[in-house]
Amino acid sequence: MKDTANSRRARVLAVALALSVYAGLLGAVDKTLVEAANDGDVARVRALISSGENLEAKVASGTTALIAASQKGKIEVVRVLLKAKANPNAIARGGVTALYQSSQFGYLDVVQALLAAGANVPLP
Repeated sequence: MKDTANSRRARVLAVALALSVYAGLLGAVDKTLVEAANDGDVARVRALISSGENLEAKVASGTTALIAASQKGKIEVVRVLLKAKANPNAIARGGVTALYQSSQFGYLDVVQALLAAGANVPLP
């Protein structure tokens, strides 16, 4: 009887593991533009843009793909998004912008790219 219970437990664990792996694969396939930008996944960002993904789509915090990439210093993603005409002046919750985030974290190359694309510099 003990072997049967252990056998059932092993099968349940195997199915649970398979489902979690499958769910993880689905998540990778369904990665949003903001997530791809945040991860620095240039190929995925390009693919999503090519498929018509909304460049200004926001997550709950109001963060756009450009803000996400800027706050992580993902310059290649920033360049791809700006070339596709992402808004360099989009504002997330709390007034956060891509320029603000990149300057706060010291990503000078991102700051320069955003300024070249027309990002507004807030004046006191």
